[in-house]
Amino acid sequence: HYIKDLSETTAAKERVESELGIAAQIQKSILPSIFPPFPERNEFELYAMMQPAREVGGDFYDFFFVDENRLALVMADVSGKGVPAALFMMVSRTLIKSIARQGKSPAEVLAEANDLLCQGNDTAMFVTVFLAYYDAPTGRLTYASGGHNPLIIIGPNGDCREFGRKKGVALGFRPGLNYNEGTEILEKGEILVLYTDGVTEAFSPQKEMFGQERFQELLCQGRDLDLEGLSALVGQTLEEFQQGNQFDDITILLLRRER
Repeated sequence: HYIKDLSETTAAKERVESELGIAAQIQKSILPSIFPPFPERNEFELYAMMQPAREVGGDFYDFFFVDENRLALVMADVSGKGVPAALFMMVSRTLIKSIARQGKSPAEVLAEANDLLCQGNDTAMFVTVFLAYYDAPTGRLTYASGGHNPLIIIGPNGDCREFGRKKGVALGFRPGLNYNEGTEILEKGEILVLYTDGVTEAFSPQKEMFGQERFQELLCQGRDLDLEGLSALVGQTLEEFQQGNQFDDITILLLRRER
């Protein structure tokens, strides 16, 4: 009887693990993963990566053109972990993309997505989002933040600046919210860095936090690498810092203005 219970438990565990594996594959497949994504565009270099803390994660990034010259850049982080966060992440990503493609501004996209995410949100989940439209010919960024951490710009000479600190409210809390819009110029040779707090709030086994300052120093050190190399440097450094104890999803999106 005991052996039968044990084999049933093992079978059930294997079934759950198999389903989680499939969920992880689905989630991975919906995030853009072919780089360079727009080989015909030589005005910018673009790279992104996500390392989930569990089989499936709540972070996501996205990028797509809303018209001929404006590239939408999305970075988001869903509350919670595991399958519920992954499901909420997929819904959020689809909503933001479909609303942005209707020609709405970043602030309008967040307001409309927030209203829709609040409908029937009995689990009280929420998502922080940073949405920026990058105008490729001019380097102009128009952006809105729904409770997300600020973005970083790294100059070719190693100077570093943050923007987007004025946070709106995360999406999914309550309907009828308005979001503020800001603008910034990305100069030639500068790198735009979008990320989630799984990067800056990574902890070592000694409970030391990686922190914003260390992250910016690391970006400055690797600024001459190609963006895939810079992304790998961040991932490897965080892995060594956490020593295999990754608690939160780590997601980063990098864009360098080439001309």
